[in-house]
Amino acid sequence: MRIEVYNATTLVAVLEYRRAPVYHGAFGQEVRKLVEARRCIRNPWTGERGEVPRDDSPGWWAATILYAGLGRAGFYVLVSDISVLTQGPQQTQG
Repeated sequence: MRIEVYNATTLVAVLEYRRAPVYHGAFGQEVRKLVEARRCIRNPWTGERGEVPRDDSPGWWAATILYAGLGRAGFYVLVSDISVLTQGPQQTQG
C-alpha cells in the first residue's frame, strides 16, 4: 500500500507500508509532524480506538496517516492499493 501526499501538484511525501517514509522540503516536514503527532483515533476498519502513530497492521498504519488532518492542513492525499484493508483472511482450497 502506498500513500502519496501533495501540496497542490507537488509531491511532498511518499509513505509505503513497512518502508521508511520519504518527505520532501518544508511541506514534507509539515506532513511528517502531522503524521507523527501522538493522538487518539478510531481505526475505521476495526472500530477499535487507540493512540497513534501505530504501524503494527496495515489498518492502523493507514489510519495513522489518513486521520492526521492532512486535508485540513491543505494537502491532497492519494492512496493506492487500499484493497489490503478490505480483504478478509485468505482461504485455501484443499
